Amino acid sequence: MLMNKLLILAILIGLSNQCIAECTAIQKQSSLDVKTILISNGVKAGGNHGFMDVINISVPLHISGVPFESIELTYGEVSEYWIPLATKVIDGRVVGSLSGYKESINQFEFSVTYQNDSCILYEAGAISTAYNKPLKQDF
Repeated sequence: MLMNKLLILAILIGLSNQCIAECTAIQKQSSLDVKTILISNGVKAGGNHGFMDVINISVPLHISGVPFESIELTYGEVSEYWIPLATKVIDGRVVGSLSGYKESINQFEFSVTYQNDSCILYEAGAISTAYNKPLKQDF
C-alpha cells in the first residue's frame, strides 16, 4: 500500500515538473531595453516649492513574447520594501514616472519584471543613471 502511494506521488511529481518550463535561451539573452530619462524641472510642485525633476523609466511592452509585469522602486543595500510604480503605455512602450528633487530621488533603485506562465525576466536599475546622461526631453 505504501509503495503504491509512493509510486503515485512520484508520477504526479514527474508530471508536474513537465508543466513547469523555463525561459528559452532566446528569452534569457534578450535585452530588456530599459531607458531612464531625466526631465529636469519637469513638473511644478505644489505651493511655493518650485519645480521637481521627473524620471521616466521606459521599457518595451513585452520581451521575446513575455509580457511586462511591473516596475518597482526600492532603496538601500538590503531592500525592505518594493513600491509598485504606476505605468502607462506611451508610443508602444510602458512608462513609469517618478517626480521629486534630485537629492530625494537620486538614491532610489528599481526592478523591471516581465512574466508569463513559464518565464520570469527582470532587470535592476538605478534612478541615478538618469542623472549621469545628457538631458533629454523625449523618448
